[in-house]
Order: sequence, then structure tokens, then C-alpha cells
Amino acid sequence: MKENNVYLEPALQTAGKLYLYHDFVASIPNGKIKDNFFDYLSKLTLEETNELVDNLASLNHIKDLDCTVLYGNPDSVIGRLFKIYARGTGTGELAVAWIINGAKISGNSKSYDVTFQNSKYEIKDWSSQSPNASILAGVKSKVINFDFWYEVIDTLRRLDKLTGKTEGTIKFDLLEYFKEDFVDLAYSVLDAQRNILSGEVGKKMMQMLRDFYFITSKISSDIDGYTNLILRGPNITPIEISISPIDDVNIKAFRVNPIKKDGKTYILTELRRLKYVRDPEEFDKDLQSAVNQITDDVTYIVFRKNKINFVSPGGFKPDVITISSLKFIERDL
Repeated sequence: MKENNVYLEPALQTAGKLYLYHDFVASIPNGKIKDNFFDYLSKLTLEETNELVDNLASLNHIKDLDCTVLYGNPDSVIGRLFKIYARGTGTGELAVAWIINGAKISGNSKSYDVTFQNSKYEIKDWSSQSPNASILAGVKSKVINFDFWYEVIDTLRRLDKLTGKTEGTIKFDLLEYFKEDFVDLAYSVLDAQRNILSGEVGKKMMQMLRDFYFITSKISSDIDGYTNLILRGPNITPIEISISPIDDVNIKAFRVNPIKKDGKTYILTELRRLKYVRDPEEFDKDLQSAVNQITDDVTYIVFRKNKINFVSPGGFKPDVITISSLKFIERDL
């Protein structure tokens, strides 16, 4: 498919921009997105064609983009160009590459959308979203890419194992050993595990996990040393033994004194195997590290309703998890 606009080439030649147009078209990936662009050109009037050509390479820096021009009027020449998209090329990408002198569409094989002055830019059109809507970054955002997710899964499995919830039996009744606020929180986490394991963790659930780690970390115990011993063999079922605390273990030889299992000590020992119980601040640190990894080495251009945010690496913070992906948002929103 080729453009069918008799006004275009004369307008480009008059403006001395024919070579810029050819460079632009060459950068558009072949397929549906190029067809959509040519279809857009074929519907332009003479006046609209001249306006489009005037805007070609009209700005010399990407931060000179104006949201009013780009999408303030969706029926305008540039507004319609802004809305062109296809799988692999999102809204706004063609418009940015058209208007900015030196900007290039990166193509479907790249993990970013546009290059300008040797810098990479990822474009996110959130102009029709709510003002504080968080951002998704495709496969890079999948939670299975990050260690924090496996720590959360381990939390659910450990709580489930301690309480016997999945089996429908009570292994330990937490109310026998702990205060009601902790017990309520622990069971709330367990009640949410179906949603969490399906990859849906909203703001309330995210805060619930933070609260659980913080409150659990504050539960005190006056016992020091090692209190549990696990015996394993290749052809035998493992067993766990509660022992009198040992605070100095010589690997070559040490004596153990089996005792009756202390429920509270056993539960705390198990829970403190969790990284975020040992140090609750690590949860948010790891979430932030994941966001930094997702957005590393790329500047994001986020089109919001009434403004454009240019966000450098490190400029986002974690928000929620949905469709098994970690979503993030600008720090200054």
C-alpha cells in the first residue's frame, strides 16, 4: 500500500522536506501500522496536508512537545496522527517521530519506541486514563521476573502450611499463641491468597502485606539460638524435632536435647525464615528495585490528560500488581 494524496509530494517539495518524509516512512515498520498511516494521508484535504507538512520536523527537541497540539483536539490533523496505532506501535509514536527533528521510530524488535539524540524513549499514552492511573510495561513488568514475587509466594505457602488452611485442618491455632491483631492480619493474608497468586494485588492488598511483615517482625521472643532440627534421608520421610536452644553450634559435634514442641517458638522460627519478616523495609526496596529494572536505560514520555511527563530512570515508584504484572507511577504524581 502507498499513500494516495495528490497534495503531499508538491507540499513536501515546496517545503524542502521530501527527504525527511522518505526517512520517516522508511522507519515505520511494515504491516498494519504503515497501512494505517497511508490511509490517514489519503483522507487529508489540501489545507490539512499543508498543515501536516508544516509540522514535519518542526521541533528541535523532544521536550518541546505540547500536549495541546498532540491530543488536545483529537479531530485535528496532528490529533488524528497521534491516534494512529497498530500492534507493536502505540498511539503517539508516529506523531512524536513526525514532529521532532531527528526522532526515529525504533521498530517492533526494540524494547523502546523512539530514539532521539542517541537516547531511548518509551511512549505511554495515558491521556484518556484517570490522572493517577499506573503504567504497565509489557513482558518486562511480569512479576515472575523478580525475586520479591517469590518471597510473597513463600509467605503464603508458609502461612498456609502453619495453619493448615488449604487442607481444611488446623495445624496451629494462631489465637492460642498470638494477639488478635496479628492473627486477623495473618488470616486476611491467607484469605487473599487466591487473588494474590492469580497476579492481582491492589493497593489495599499491597498495604496488607506491608503491615503483615511489619507486625510479624515486631513479635518478640525471649528464646535465643537454634530451636528446630530437621532430619532428612533419601528413603525416609523428613521429621522435625523441637530441641532445647543451641546458640553455639560446632559443625563437627554438638548435643541436642529433644523437647516437646513449643507452638509459638516453632511458628516464629518458621515465619522468620521469610526475608521481609526479618527486615520489612526490604519489601519496598525490592519493589522499587523491580521498577528500576523495568524502566532502566529508557526515558519515558507519559502523556497525561493535561500534561506530558518526561521520566528518567529512577523516576517511577511501584503501585499495584495486575494481570501478573507490576505497575508503576511517576514519583511526582
